[in-house]
Amino acid sequence: MNDLFPTHKLSFLEEFLLYHKRMNFVTLYVNENNDPISLTSERNTIAKEFKLLDIDLQDKTISQLYELLEIRRQEDYLIRKISKKSDLVSKRIFLLTIHLDHLEYYLYDYDYEAMPGKVKKQFIGLRKYSKLWKDNKI
Repeated sequence: MNDLFPTHKLSFLEEFLLYHKRMNFVTLYVNENNDPISLTSERNTIAKEFKLLDIDLQDKTISQLYELLEIRRQEDYLIRKISKKSDLVSKRIFLLTIHLDHLEYYLYDYDYEAMPGKVKKQFIGLRKYSKLWKDNKI
């Protein structure tokens, strides 16, 4: 049986670890070069995905990258609304946004109390997992 899809009831810790395992191993999309892209793709791969959105990472803060992704999200929405084209850009924006979220959590060592307001607000839904992340060295 596939361990990513268990058939028995899981404990909270087991559910958390399974969620994290799925996020690490699941390909969220395949880019134009037929490269599988996931949250655990290498830094250079993630940088190329930003570049495909015409976003230069050089000298940008995480906040600036969020802003640029939001602009691309709005542009992509309008393009898809008008032309009904593929949502590859939408998938790319989704993945990169989650990547930035996890980068911010990492920068604060998944410590809810150390996070500034905006990051803390984003993390509030995951607060119960922060201790598990740390305890399980994830």
